[in-house]
Amino acid sequence: MGDQAIPATVDTSPDYVTTYASIDSATGDAVVVALNKRFDAPVTAKVNVTGAMGSAQVYRLSDASPVIQAGAPFPVTDGGAQLEWPPARLPHEGAVGANCLNVISTQG
Repeated sequence: MGDQAIPATVDTSPDYVTTYASIDSATGDAVVVALNKRFDAPVTAKVNVTGAMGSAQVYRLSDASPVIQAGAPFPVTDGGAQLEWPPARLPHEGAVGANCLNVISTQG
């Protein structure tokens, strides 16, 4: 995470997804951590970060692997990106349905 908190929202219920965001004041890179809180279904939503542009990298922890996996980089447009989160899991079942969206911002 960076050294300055920034607003991040999702276009779904806050009962489903929680977001935390920050920016590194030295590099201008933004980091958004978004967690699916639903155990019964995946959630698809747009993550919005004010002023974000450029490209992003998603890192996932899921049932597919106990190791965090990097997805393919993709563009961030209009301050956000559309993502799908796998269902959340209880700790004793394995990995948590979590995504970390690392936005490489041009605002720095």
